[in-house]
Amino acid sequence: AFSPTVHKLLAHSVESIKLNDGYGLGLLAEDALEGTHKELRRAGNHHARMTSSKSHLEDMFVRMWIISDPALRQFRKKKQLRKKTFKKDNEDLLVESFLIQ
Repeated sequence: AFSPTVHKLLAHSVESIKLNDGYGLGLLAEDALEGTHKELRRAGNHHARMTSSKSHLEDMFVRMWIISDPALRQFRKKKQLRKKTFKKDNEDLLVESFLIQ
């Protein structure tokens, strides 16, 4: 039995790519959305007034508007990513056997 993620990858990738006009599915990843949730949570907790719901939402909106500006994003600190080391399990090996030929 496969995990739902592996099932989705193996069973539905081809039809998803066909529905996407033959292009890859990288743009459909949720990483950016998850990062935005993190930024929104930080803006609400640390950079927004807590006087009323309206002022709180206004401050969060303004903060997200500012940090989304491409001219300002170039000055953001880039995080240093650590290399992850992990032992591959059977599911990973099975997925790789389908993808690498």
